[in-house]
Amino acid sequence: MAIRTRLIRSFVACGFIGAFIASSIFYFVVRYGYIRTTEDFLTKQSAVLKEQFAPYLTGADPARGMSLAKDVAQKTGFRVTLIDSSGKVVLDSHEDPAVMENHLGRPEVQEALKKGRGSSMRWSSTIGRSMLYVAFRVDSPDGVVGIFRLSVPLATLQEGVLAGLPWLLVGLGVSVVVSIIVALVEAARISRPLESMTRAARRMASGEFKEYHYPQADGEIAVLGATLNFLAASMGKLVRDLESSNRKFETVLQSSVSGMVLVGTDRRVVMANKACARILGESRESLEGLPYVRALRNTALIDLVSTTLETGKSQSAEVKILIPAEKIVYAYALPIESAGGREAILILHDITHVRRLETVRTDFVQNISHELKTPVTIIQGYAETLRDAPPEDPRAVKEMAALVAREAERLSELVRSLLELASIESGHLTLSLGEVDPASVVAEVVRRMTPLANKKGLTMVNSTSCERSSPLAGAVPEGGAGQPRSPRAPAAPITADRTLVERALTNLVDNAIKYTPGPGTVEVWAEDAAASGLGLGPGALFGVRDTGPGLADEDKERVFERFYRGSKDRSRETGGTGLGLSLVKHWVAAHGGRTWVESEEGRGSTFYIYLPATPTAATGTSDKP
Repeated sequence: MAIRTRLIRSFVACGFIGAFIASSIFYFVVRYGYIRTTEDFLTKQSAVLKEQFAPYLTGADPARGMSLAKDVAQKTGFRVTLIDSSGKVVLDSHEDPAVMENHLGRPEVQEALKKGRGSSMRWSSTIGRSMLYVAFRVDSPDGVVGIFRLSVPLATLQEGVLAGLPWLLVGLGVSVVVSIIVALVEAARISRPLESMTRAARRMASGEFKEYHYPQADGEIAVLGATLNFLAASMGKLVRDLESSNRKFETVLQSSVSGMVLVGTDRRVVMANKACARILGESRESLEGLPYVRALRNTALIDLVSTTLETGKSQSAEVKILIPAEKIVYAYALPIESAGGREAILILHDITHVRRLETVRTDFVQNISHELKTPVTIIQGYAETLRDAPPEDPRAVKEMAALVAREAERLSELVRSLLELASIESGHLTLSLGEVDPASVVAEVVRRMTPLANKKGLTMVNSTSCERSSPLAGAVPEGGAGQPRSPRAPAAPITADRTLVERALTNLVDNAIKYTPGPGTVEVWAEDAAASGLGLGPGALFGVRDTGPGLADEDKERVFERFYRGSKDRSRETGGTGLGLSLVKHWVAAHGGRTWVESEEGRGSTFYIYLPATPTAATGTSDKP
C-alpha cells in the first residue's frame, strides 16, 4: 500500500474516531443531564403532591384518590403510585392496585423508608417499560404510613435527547469532511519526499551508493534525506571493506576462544586477542603490527605459521613456551584465503594445567608404588624366611619379627596419612577452634622434638623471643635463605585448631630434622605476622629454619605435593610417608592461611606458616609470601 494512501486513511480514521468519541461523550453528557433534571423535577413535584395524597393512606375515599391520580398523570405525563407501609399498592394512575404485587422490595421504596427519599432507574414489571422512579416517605404522628411515588418512562427522556441527534450527525459529517481535506493536503506534502527516499533506498540496496535529491523535504524529513545521503556514502566504503574482512572474522568467530593471532598477507600481526597476549606475555597493542616472527618469539610456533602460509594447509603441534613463564600450549595454524593473498590464524590452547595434572598423577602412581613396594618386599622376604627356613637362633627370629613389625607399622602409617589426606581434600575436615598462643605451640613442639634432634646431633633452638640477629651464626652461610630482617614482634593469641597447628609445625620440624645432617641446627619461632615485613595481615607467622642441603628451584615449586621428595637419593634413608608437607598445606589452608618455602641449594631452607587471627576462606600455598 502506498505511503499516501496510508496517510490519508490514518488522517480520516483519526478524524472520524475523534468525532465519534466527541459525539458519544456529548450524547451521554446530555442524557445524564436530562435525567438529573427530570429527577429533580419529579422530586419537587413529589414534595408538593404527597401532601395531597397522604389522606388516602389513612382511610380517605380511594375512588377520589384514584381520580386525583389519573388527573395528575394526564396533566403531567407522570405515573402516580401510593403505597402503604406494608408495601401494598393503595392506588396507581396506570394500573389496577388489586392486581399489582407488593412493592415493599422495590429499591426506591426501600431507600425512601430509610432516608425519607429514594430514586432508581429500572424495568417496571407492572407496565413493561423502563422507568425513572422518585419516592417519598409519608409520615404521621403515629409513624410511617406509606410511600408516595412518581415515575416517568425513560423512553420519554430518550426522545428528548434524540431530538438533537440530527445536529449531532451534521457536526460529525462536517468533521469527517474536514479530516479528509486535511488528510489529502498533508499526505501529499509528506508522501512525495518519502516516496523519493524509498526509491533511493531501493537503489542503495542494489549497490548504487551516491547522493540523491529529495524535493519538498523540510524539517525532520530533510534531516532524514541528509542522513540517507551520508549513509549511502558510508555504506559504499563499508561494503567494500566488509567483503575483504568478512571471511577473516568469520573464521575467527568460529574458532576457539583461546589465544588467537591473525597474520596478514604482509606477514605482520593484524589482530591478537587478550588470551594470546597473556600467553605470550605481551600487550595486544605491542603485538599488533609486529612481524609474526618477532611477535611469537618461539621457533615451533613460527614454523607452524610459516608452513601454513607457504602450503595453505592447516598445521598443529604441542609446543612448550618458556617466555615469560613456562607454558605448554596446543597450537593450530589455519590458512585464510583473501583477495590480497594468503593469511593465517594461529590458535593457542593453554594446556599447562592439564599436563601438570597428568604429571602429578603419574608421579603419584609411581611414588605410591615405590612407597608400598619396599615395605611389602621386606615383609614378604622375612615372612618367607621364617616360613621356609626359620633361624635356629631366637634372637635372629626376634630381629626378623621386629623388622616385619616396623615395616607393617610404616604401611599402616602410610594408609592412615592417605585416608586423612583424602578426607581433607573431600571437604570433611572439621576444625575445633579455640584461642591458641603461638609461643606456647612453638615451646611444646620444640620440647617434644628436641630428643629426636639431639639423637641425630642437631641443636633445637626456640628463637620466638630472640632478636632477628640469627642464633644460627656460622651455621647458615651469610646471605643464605631466610636471613633475619628485623627484630621479631611477639604474636598475639589467634583463633585456630591447636591440635592441627601443633601437628603442622611438628611435621615441618620433623622434615627439617630428617634432611639436616649433623652437626647442624633447627630453629623454630613464632612472631606477629603483620609486623614481619612480609605484607601479611593480622595473625601469627611460624618459621622453621634448618642448615640442611636446601632445595632447587624446581623442588620448591612441588615440595608440598604428595610423595614428592626434594632429595630422592636420600628418600629411603629419611623414612616417613612423603605426605607430611602435603598435610601441612591442607591444614593451614583450612584456616585460611598460607605455606611457602625460602631455600637455596647448599644454604638451608626456611618453611613458613601464616595463620590469620581468625580463620577465613582458604588462600592456598605459594613458594613466596
